[in-house]
Amino acid sequence: MIPATFEQIISFENLLKAHRRARCCKQYKREVIQFEANLSHNLWKLHYDLKYRRYNINEYRKFMIYDPKEREIQAIPYKDRIVQHSVCDNLLIPLMERHLINANCACRKEKGTDYAIKLLRGFMTKHYKKYGDTGYFLKLDIKKYFPSINHEILLQKLSRFGFDEGTQWLLRTIIASYGEGKGLPMGNQSSQCFALLYLDRIDRIIKEKLGIKFYVRYMDDMIMLFPDKKSAVLCLETVRKEIQKEKIMLNPKSAIISIKNGVEFLGWRFFFSKTGKVVQKIKQSSKQRIFAKVKEKYSSCTKEQFACMLASYKGHLSRGNSWKVYIKIKEFINISL
Repeated sequence: MIPATFEQIISFENLLKAHRRARCCKQYKREVIQFEANLSHNLWKLHYDLKYRRYNINEYRKFMIYDPKEREIQAIPYKDRIVQHSVCDNLLIPLMERHLINANCACRKEKGTDYAIKLLRGFMTKHYKKYGDTGYFLKLDIKKYFPSINHEILLQKLSRFGFDEGTQWLLRTIIASYGEGKGLPMGNQSSQCFALLYLDRIDRIIKEKLGIKFYVRYMDDMIMLFPDKKSAVLCLETVRKEIQKEKIMLNPKSAIISIKNGVEFLGWRFFFSKTGKVVQKIKQSSKQRIFAKVKEKYSSCTKEQFACMLASYKGHLSRGNSWKVYIKIKEFINISL
């Protein structure tokens, strides 16, 4: 799919399609109902505001989430979510799919957490066949990634794609709507695309310049495998220097870890069994969160709601080698298997 022009992004037809996607699972919310009460008028107004550069993103609504960790989410009004959908679906997502490397797994079609885990498990299996359980993981992530993304650098990266003048204006408007020269709002769909692109140069240094075959990235979480510590140290120092050029910093928790100790990634801990099989166990902190949630919801949910939650945990835990955790949940709520 060829990325759209500005006129295509803001066309009534594409704004209507974007509205239909934006309303999914939110059709009973007040702002959606109010927008749909005069749908044609509101979409045409949005179209002309964009066409004649009168468009600005309204004030962000901020709220906190606490699972899996405390974060502030910044949400935009419904009309602005429609614009986000049209920009992402018609421009940014097709562009990202053509440009990003395969190991960049977050928020992409036919990828995601399952794909990232599959890549890591495959890399570990290949490493074991060649080196056994000797070697090292290099585990990196970015300190406060979304709040640290530099607007000027991001715009420079986007300018390489030769967008028309209208598209450039719209992207600048979206990026400048939050923060003072840096930071992307966690609730914007476009922020996910921008965050995937922002580290693309680092991906290519790792894969193409350093020639690291066993590499996977999920947003700002990066995992690599090395047969020796010297290679891991060299890669760490190279990536640290290059990341500083992007005006962001590695998290101090980034580390070189012996393969024998296993590594944590996307809520799971991965390690080798004595026979070389890749074992995937739920992280201890994730397990504690699950039990806390079960205890909290057991007395407050309806039977149907609790059954849905239990089925969700069953599906999640069955992805790895953590079936015993599900058995313990069943035992806790005194339900026979």
